Amino acid sequence: MKDYLYLAIIAALGSALVYQVFNPPQCPVQQELNTAKDELRNCRNEKDDLTTANALLNNQRTQAEAQRDAAKRQADQAEGKVAGLNNTITQRTRELNEQIAAFNRLKTGRDQLLATNQRISERLSLLKTLKQQGSARSQQQLDELLAEDIDGFLVWEGSQ
Repeated sequence: MKDYLYLAIIAALGSALVYQVFNPPQCPVQQELNTAKDELRNCRNEKDDLTTANALLNNQRTQAEAQRDAAKRQADQAEGKVAGLNNTITQRTRELNEQIAAFNRLKTGRDQLLATNQRISERLSLLKTLKQQGSARSQQQLDELLAEDIDGFLVWEGSQ
């Protein structure tokens, strides 16, 4: 039985030795080292997250700059179109003003022509009346009428 007792003690000591080899006790330095390793792992994870976030921000910034540049190009094109339209409007306004001025000159000329035609018509009617009467008084009126004939139309009409 003594042998069994020795064997049991040796087995207990052997299993304790095996346990300590595979599960060493945690010393304070080992615990600090494990804590530092965990913190380092967390820092590396945070660094990776920050690197990913930085890359995402850079990508978004690049896209925003591209959109800004595209909007600026569109604004420049629109500004060019507006300037072109303003030039077209200015030119067209100038042309229309010239046409209105020409129309007004034609209207004034037409009004003058109508007044002249009216005056000539009245004088012709008076001339025909005077020709038909043939009196001395009508001769005097005829002379006055011919003196007022600034365009020579009555002289020409009277000779016909």
